[in-house]
Amino acid sequence: KGTILVTGPYKVNGVPLRHVDPAYVIATSTKLDISKVDIAAVGADFFKTEKGAKGISDTRLKTQKTVDDQILKGLKTEQRAYLGSVFSLSTNDKPHEMKF
Repeated sequence: KGTILVTGPYKVNGVPLRHVDPAYVIATSTKLDISKVDIAAVGADFFKTEKGAKGISDTRLKTQKTVDDQILKGLKTEQRAYLGSVFSLSTNDKPHEMKF
């Protein structure tokens, strides 16, 4: 597919587990060790929706909470604040020249 897996974590900024095209992601210099985060439950079938299903499945909610809890353990206070802040670009902003 060529997509990457991203998450907020949802508790911090409301971004759920999602596949995103790398073109829509801005790289920053912030480092976070995610080597111990278990994402085995997030496979190809994780993002498939059943026809007629309404809302979010219990499996998906449970997996989101598990992954978020693992990521939140490794976050420092300033990293949590950084991830929770609002980001936007104005007309004259050049993201390729910015340092995050």
